[in-house]
Amino acid sequence: MVEIKNLKDMLRNAAGSPMGIQMCQEAAGALEQLQAENDRLQAELEKAEAVRKKQADILYELRGQKYEQTTAIDQLRAENDRLKELLACYCDMCIEQDGVLWCQSGDKKCNYCLSTKEE
Repeated sequence: MVEIKNLKDMLRNAAGSPMGIQMCQEAAGALEQLQAENDRLQAELEKAEAVRKKQADILYELRGQKYEQTTAIDQLRAENDRLKELLACYCDMCIEQDGVLWCQSGDKKCNYCLSTKEE
């Protein structure tokens, strides 16, 4: 196939001679090949864009799942810490209410649990 630059130069110089007609036919053939290549590349680009969009959607979904899991883990850690604290200083006289240990004998925090916790 004749290079495009050479083809353009020959077409400019050929005018209406028989050689000019042949060059025009070659130019038309080259243009058809270029159009076919352009169509193939456009289809390739559209396919690559669709794959990239699908990957971006998956990544977006995974990030959302990661955020939900991280939130759930943080909540579980907080609950675990609260339960460890309750277990560490629980006596027979205590009751837990709203995450605070209270002595059954009154409305203040259990002195035994508070003293044990300070040690």
